[in-house]
Amino acid sequence: MAVASQQAEDAKGVIWRLSGDGKANIANMVGELLDNAERHSSAGSDGDWSMAAFMAKRSNDDGTESMRCYLAFLSVGRSIEEAISTAPETSRDYCERYAKLHHRSGLSKGTLATIAALQDGVTSKHDAVRGGRGGTGLQDALDFIGLLAGYPAPTADARMTIVSGKSCIRLRHPILVGRRDGRDRRVQWCNDLERSEPATGQKYSVRPTGSFRRDAR
Repeated sequence: MAVASQQAEDAKGVIWRLSGDGKANIANMVGELLDNAERHSSAGSDGDWSMAAFMAKRSNDDGTESMRCYLAFLSVGRSIEEAISTAPETSRDYCERYAKLHHRSGLSKGTLATIAALQDGVTSKHDAVRGGRGGTGLQDALDFIGLLAGYPAPTADARMTIVSGKSCIRLRHPILVGRRDGRDRRVQWCNDLERSEPATGQKYSVRPTGSFRRDAR
């Protein structure tokens, strides 16, 4: 993704640095994603995770240059589909209804459940539901990524790929940052429509043939 940056001159020429907003958005996004990896990937304890990141200068089609930030997060615990299977009844039923509604879409049940889990208010944590909170972490992460890349400008080149179990969801600007629904909740249905219908032809949601989760022991 292209990131908010600023330039400074020294004796050797231009130096690229993250702006204050860019640093804040990266810190917020990393914190949110790692919190999700710890809290949701293991049913009884904090899950394991690792991450890698780098920034690099890239040339644009118009001849200009910009800095791009690449981040990867690995959680080796439960997939999103597995976490939803033990979620509070409201979240579990919501994802199951969505998967049944779109069972003719050509997407697997697991991928459909993963799409449903992206929406505000869906959480696998029972304590969060009892406390009237939770279920906003993934949408918060999408917001941070969008802001980091300059959303809502049409040139914002923000991308996010979620690989979970046997599901792979690829989100690209402008289909990235969620929209507000009638209940003022953020939703992202992986399409450019105003309804909860997954993209046809698997343009944004695809299912790889292999599983990316750690073998159970």
